[in-house]
Amino acid sequence: MFEMIDADGSGAIEAAEFIAPLSRWVRDSKTAPRFIKYNLQQTMQTQEELLKMSQYGFAVMNQRIEELSETLRGEFFEPHAQVGPDDESDLFDLDGLESAQTPGSDGYLRNVLRETMFALESSLYGFYLHVYADPAAVIYQVRQVKKFFLDSPIYVMSDGGLDFTTLCKEEGCTFVLCPPANDRWHPWPFFRRLWDAANSLAVKYIIMLEPDNTIHGYPKRPPGADLGGLLVQGRSFGLVRYVEKMAQQRSPGFKWTKKSMSSGLCGGAYFRREAVLDALSDESMMKLDWNYLGDRLSKEIFSSDFAMQYAFAARGWRIEPWEETAQMDKHPDEPLTGAKDAAFRHYCSCYPGGKPTYNLKVAKADERLFKSGGYHMTSGPYSSSVCQVCYNSTRYIQLWGSAKCTNTIPFQLSEKLLKRW
Repeated sequence: MFEMIDADGSGAIEAAEFIAPLSRWVRDSKTAPRFIKYNLQQTMQTQEELLKMSQYGFAVMNQRIEELSETLRGEFFEPHAQVGPDDESDLFDLDGLESAQTPGSDGYLRNVLRETMFALESSLYGFYLHVYADPAAVIYQVRQVKKFFLDSPIYVMSDGGLDFTTLCKEEGCTFVLCPPANDRWHPWPFFRRLWDAANSLAVKYIIMLEPDNTIHGYPKRPPGADLGGLLVQGRSFGLVRYVEKMAQQRSPGFKWTKKSMSSGLCGGAYFRREAVLDALSDESMMKLDWNYLGDRLSKEIFSSDFAMQYAFAARGWRIEPWEETAQMDKHPDEPLTGAKDAAFRHYCSCYPGGKPTYNLKVAKADERLFKSGGYHMTSGPYSSSVCQVCYNSTRYIQLWGSAKCTNTIPFQLSEKLLKRW
């Protein structure tokens, strides 16, 4: 009755909310059917939610079990062709499990299944948070990931900005503080830092988050390619034959399609770990002639989203848009691209009221979770943390004492590009 009267779902009932329905029900001969109808609707809604959760849960379990069965050669599991909610095949020998363990109740078996799901889920997705400042946004994201992805590992990298060591000690994530390089505009440190994260995260897919992403749940649509991201309608890239020729050395017949080019590899994108470790390795990314690309194309080739397209396509990895990443534009609820119920949202600067995570304030109790990273910029070329197209590996080592967090193979932009940009 309380929930029926609390129409706005606030958890409290105002005087008007209390009086109006009771006055109506006193004179209404359908009061009893009304209660029955309400309870049936609530039950049906709960059942629908449980059904969706179980269907997706079994799909994820099936995918991971098939992968594990290949690795273990049938030692613990036998391969299953298709297992879903309507399949009566046993995913586990529950009878054997029950007899091996003294507590044989349904509740005990549900706990075992839930723990198994946690283990399978944590090995499917891991998270790479590329951050600089915005502490309230970073704290929000770490906690939202833990809320929806349970035991999935989280790797936080700061590009010379704030130090989140304390946050990660308390929340169970990995934190790395890198020298400032404005790596969003310099593929050499950007790629290396994502590669380091992939090397640390023992998962199948890595989901990259930027501070302006919001997280709304577990993905309902599993990844369908090696990489996937935001749908960017009508986008294309140049020097396609140059890239395809390189890709076909690893993947014969590879074509860099318009569909692949329309996938924005920004916050909310997923990456197959194997693809990152291959395409973004120091050796692979340096096979691309970046000075040639920069000369023939626009400055944007050095921005992370564009540069990653070239790097992964040049190694023949398949890229597709992912419905689980939605682009929010001028409408507060309807995405420009992606699904309305997407797990991740990305925002334009035109979003009403501004990007939600940038409006967050740090709670007093959370102020101790971060501190200054301690990097102090010096004067001179290549030293600004906000410069674009100004990378020099020799200068990077001179400034920061080592090649930590950047490509170990020396590289310098041509004088032609430096003068142009």
